Amino acid sequence: MDPTYTANLKSQIQQKKRLLEVAQRQLSSLEQSQSIPDDPKYEIVALLETLKRIPYEPSDDDLIHLSLAETNLVEQIEDVDRVLGRLKVENEQDLQKQLDTESQLLELYNELDRILEVNISEKEMERQMLVNNDDTSTRYDDLQTEVNKLRERSKQLAEFTKTLVGDYMLKNEFSIFDYEDQVADKKNQFLKLLEILLNNAITSSGGSEKTLEVANKDDPLIRYLIVNNIVVVDRKNPNRIRLRI
Repeated sequence: MDPTYTANLKSQIQQKKRLLEVAQRQLSSLEQSQSIPDDPKYEIVALLETLKRIPYEPSDDDLIHLSLAETNLVEQIEDVDRVLGRLKVENEQDLQKQLDTESQLLELYNELDRILEVNISEKEMERQMLVNNDDTSTRYDDLQTEVNKLRERSKQLAEFTKTLVGDYMLKNEFSIFDYEDQVADKKNQFLKLLEILLNNAITSSGGSEKTLEVANKDDPLIRYLIVNNIVVVDRKNPNRIRLRI
């Protein structure tokens, strides 16, 4: 360590010790004095007079003050670095959660496409068989109509899924949960419910769509679906629902 710096630092420490001793003696003398009236006005005047006679004013090159300022600045920088690091980790975790959700939805869409392709392929094969059979032109027309309806239904289901995911799951439903396990559980419930409703809507035929029985119609997700006319409640059993297609 630089000898000059050490000498200056010791000198300033001694000055501050002497200043502290003077202040302590003055404070002790003031507390023991009985000549000052018990009046706040006198205390204010005394404080003002004392401030006018401060026996020490730190210089611009005060090593102690500079060291304290540097230490405080370093601590603040470290605090900012810790906050930025925590925010970076949280943002990465949020991004990973969103990617996981989108991956689950992609799997659901792929499953939906597979089911639709199977249904359409079966109807198309049956239609081709009837085309080769001059016996039933009427049944051919009916099957062609069913194929067209199935294609239209697939478009409606895709739009429904986008609306439900974009307007409900990502914006409304999961923002009210504070804990990660709550959010994860709700996402899983949503995906399972959506998969069942879509499968019921696709595989139903003859104008009689399958219904799904829910444990509690007052669940936030179920209530949202009902209020927004996304599902229809069965007239005979209010705990059974189906997609409004």
